[in-house]
Amino acid sequence: MKKLLSLTLALCLIVCMSACGADKEPDILGAVTGQSYKNEYFGFQTTLPSDWDVCTFQETAQVMLDKPLDAEGLRQNLEDTGLTYPLYATVDGGVSSVNVVIEKLNPASLSEQGYAQVAVKSVPTALEYIGMTNVDAQVTSLTFAGSTHAAVEVYGEIAGTAFYETVVCVKSGKYICCITVGSYDADTVQSLLATFTKA
Repeated sequence: MKKLLSLTLALCLIVCMSACGADKEPDILGAVTGQSYKNEYFGFQTTLPSDWDVCTFQETAQVMLDKPLDAEGLRQNLEDTGLTYPLYATVDGGVSSVNVVIEKLNPASLSEQGYAQVAVKSVPTALEYIGMTNVDAQVTSLTFAGSTHAAVEVYGEIAGTAFYETVVCVKSGKYICCITVGSYDADTVQSLLATFTKA
């Protein structure tokens, strides 16, 4: 399962190209409450099943950044590095996962589709480097939380077992939010994406 965690983190970093800026950031983290995550800035929310481990901000920062940052620390990370990580959730030790990454775009004019087109080019090489085989990544669009958004759909194999991941790109202002849903079961990915509704 540690390999799946590494895979999820790697894809997250691949899709989210770094950016920088010193402007004061709006409150774009959203909120984690029990099994739910709501982000009004990007316009979506989800409630995950009761058997999922949904991390708090501090737990998510520990997983993603190796330090237990609170909300203010995550906002500061966005200001300092152009990236921040408000949500990480898993079930069954990492068989399926959901994570959210927020990035300050550079340039701010980059569209969701343009972002996905740039990001998808590096996915196969990066995932093959960490041991995934037969990797295929395609840019697509899908309905997410009631609106159409660009996405990257990934298929690959881990030790001969199929793995599926969808990264949805949601832009608001000069920011983009990447919602990554991954699982060894394609139907599970679709079911998880369906839990996201408009906030």
